[in-house]
Amino acid sequence: MAARGQAAEAAALFESVLTTGVQDASAWNALAHTLAVLGELDRSESAFTRAIEIDPHFVDAWFGRGHQQIRLGKLSAAEDSFRVVAYPQRCDNNELSDSQKTLQAYAFHALGQIFAQTGRLSDSVEAYDQWYRLADPKLTAVSGQREAIDRGIPPIFLVGMQKSATEYIRSVLLAVTGAPLVYPDVGTTPRNRLIPSAARIVALGGCVVRAHLEATRETLMTLEESGITRLAVHLRDPRAATLSFAHHIARIDRAEFESFTRYHDPPLPQEYQTLSFERQLEWAIENYYPGAAAFALSWFSAIRGMEQKLTLHVTTYEQFVAKPAQYFDELLSFFGVSTATLQGSLDALRPESGRNYRLGDPTEWTRVFSRSQQAWMRERLYGELCAHFDWPI
Repeated sequence: MAARGQAAEAAALFESVLTTGVQDASAWNALAHTLAVLGELDRSESAFTRAIEIDPHFVDAWFGRGHQQIRLGKLSAAEDSFRVVAYPQRCDNNELSDSQKTLQAYAFHALGQIFAQTGRLSDSVEAYDQWYRLADPKLTAVSGQREAIDRGIPPIFLVGMQKSATEYIRSVLLAVTGAPLVYPDVGTTPRNRLIPSAARIVALGGCVVRAHLEATRETLMTLEESGITRLAVHLRDPRAATLSFAHHIARIDRAEFESFTRYHDPPLPQEYQTLSFERQLEWAIENYYPGAAAFALSWFSAIRGMEQKLTLHVTTYEQFVAKPAQYFDELLSFFGVSTATLQGSLDALRPESGRNYRLGDPTEWTRVFSRSQQAWMRERLYGELCAHFDWPI
């Protein structure tokens, strides 16, 4: 409250000076930042704009306005603001100052977010790649990664189908290894895209990755070119994953739902949570299930047809549920990680304590989906895929 009161006093002081007609871009910029602290987003955006009108080369004002425009939901306008910072006009061949270079890097980060939220995944990957390169040209290890590398922890890269317990699996891997979590991907589930620079940081070792990546040619080539040699792939019967998805969306709050609407392909309709569970389930079958089936098929095709430049360890949710200790023992052994602390981690991290845990029943879908729904899904599921993973046909 004290900080907010001071900000309000500062805003009043700035405004009293600026109403005299002072043409001072720095003062308008300071007022804009103060208004942002107070949550007065429209007025903050206007103040940043006034600073830019006085000094069109005022990078900090462009950057600040972009952030307020994101908060206001004006993504197109925010993109325009951040582009000015990301692609600055240089005068007399002057080099950018260190502070300008920092803002430039984070402008690319902001553009990556905007592009991801608007479905422009190729542009998003390129923007995030630029952010990594500008923020750290040598692409060195992130915080905590170097210490884990010194302890011999390799890059632990888990690609998993959504709603297949990968959040819990990730938690166990983090507990056993003590390594940091790294996010090298971006996009709309299940068609996430891998960021090349981030993948190279992962390849240094000493970190854990959990990603929802289809086995596209681009993904496989980026993994190989980054230097990653071992990959764990975790799948689940897409019909069971679809039921789990429907139950999960039915339980989340509105704020998390809004995030889902941005990061799912296809996006969830705004009225989804007002529908009966039966209608939600129908939507999930018609819209979520095809993506889950395509995800599983992409990796099945890769397993059968890829040249073995990547060494794969392929597991299923069903194996995890049946014998969790054995599942983790084999997963850690695949990456060459000691299992000495595994049992202690499993004792401390029970699956049912996780926020996404519900029943953990791989066959529940057979009792919930109607015969016609099961037949519709079966027609869209490759028979050899089911046979390979011992899923009911």
